[in-house]
Amino acid sequence: MVVLGIASTTKRVAPQKGVVPYAKGEERKNLKRPVYSFEHDAPLIYAAFYSQYHLDLQKEKLHWWQFRALFDGLKDDNRFVQIVGYRSMEITSKMSAEQANFYRKMQKKYELPLPKNLQEQQNALEAAFLFIRSTRSLFN
Repeated sequence: MVVLGIASTTKRVAPQKGVVPYAKGEERKNLKRPVYSFEHDAPLIYAAFYSQYHLDLQKEKLHWWQFRALFDGLKDDNRFVQIVGYRSMEITSKMSAEQANFYRKMQKKYELPLPKNLQEQQNALEAAFLFIRSTRSLFN
């Protein structure tokens, strides 16, 4: 299988439950949501590799472990890494209101879409809620 020009010749290893890729060490255990998606962020990852390593992932064939090593070595000045930073930023009471608002705005702007099955569940719950809310007036 080839994704973004990356040939995966080794068997797939499922990530540990509750572990979010890209965060390091203890940060990984504390994150409650994914901070990047290979599918959603593919154009950003492609651009990051091209700008930092001058690698065209559409043409180059990399082993998965080579890709991961390069991926983990992306510098902070890449747009992709900056966006992952916004997504993973924990907003705390120690931040100024201006900082907190900035990070909330960036998290909203760059949030990852829900997986289809979760989006369908959320849509069903919202529809049920709206139905119950609309019928409540019939019984009052």
